[in-house]
Amino acid sequence: IKFKYKLEGWDADWVDAGTRRSAYYSHLNPGQYQFRVKAVNSDGVWSEATAELPIRVIPPIYRTWWFYLLLAGALSGFIYFLYWYRIRQLRNVHATREAFSKQMLTMQEDFAQRLIQSQESERQRIAAELHDGLGQNLLVIKNRALLGATLSLEEKAQEQFSEIDTMVAATLGEIRTISQHLRPPHLARLGLTSTLEEMLEQLAASTSLQIDHQIMALDGLFEKQAELNIFRICQECLNNVIKHAQATQLQFTIVHEAKLIRLTAQDNGKGFDPDTLGKVTPPGSGWLSINERVRMLHGTCRLTSAVGQGTKIDIQIPIVSIKVTTP
Repeated sequence: IKFKYKLEGWDADWVDAGTRRSAYYSHLNPGQYQFRVKAVNSDGVWSEATAELPIRVIPPIYRTWWFYLLLAGALSGFIYFLYWYRIRQLRNVHATREAFSKQMLTMQEDFAQRLIQSQESERQRIAAELHDGLGQNLLVIKNRALLGATLSLEEKAQEQFSEIDTMVAATLGEIRTISQHLRPPHLARLGLTSTLEEMLEQLAASTSLQIDHQIMALDGLFEKQAELNIFRICQECLNNVIKHAQATQLQFTIVHEAKLIRLTAQDNGKGFDPDTLGKVTPPGSGWLSINERVRMLHGTCRLTSAVGQGTKIDIQIPIVSIKVTTP
């Protein structure tokens, strides 16, 4: 007996097996098949009916749909983990750098505050020594010269004593001026507003500079140390105008705006190129002192200038939550 077989879904036509009673298939794809067999007798007549056998090829685990889904999920999870790990690394690096920057900024602010406080202490010490030591000695000399001029009978001696009296009086005046610049006595006695107005009036009286000023009430808005810093800021602004600007007019205003004060100093002097700031003498180290003191007061400072067009300094200092620590 000879046979033919066909695996529907896989074989395109019948396969002649001869008298062999087995069929071989390799690498069948997973799925449903129908295996059919027919036979021929010794007379050469093929059977009309066929023997049939349903066959189901089960796929291996790595070829199932849920395995592909699981693999895609695992791959997505791994990619997400790499992304999350990298983001965490970057955030840690950023946080470390930010913490380091804050630490350096805190150290810098602390150093600046200690340096400025040390300068103020030294100014007060020098002012006290000038007033108590040298000032008293010169006053004694002045009184002795006056006494000698009164008692002496010779005209030349009187002239000498008069010159000594004049020179000592001028020296005392200079010492008082230096002492007031080192430690402004009116700041504690009269307040910040009156001290600034007096400084501007003295400046207008002693120079040819025409000053147009407006200062609103500032007393009680800041701590004592903050008031001293504001006074020094104004002092440096005016010193820069006198020393470097070669100006004839100055507009100086301090006004309230919401929860801050706004200080503006604008002159019509020769101006300068802001790109050269810190590289040339104008405006000199005064600008560094102004900027540092403004930063200590948590304010902002903007300088606008051009050659031949004057200079403008615009400073904003918040009123609320100002606290300047003193070492």
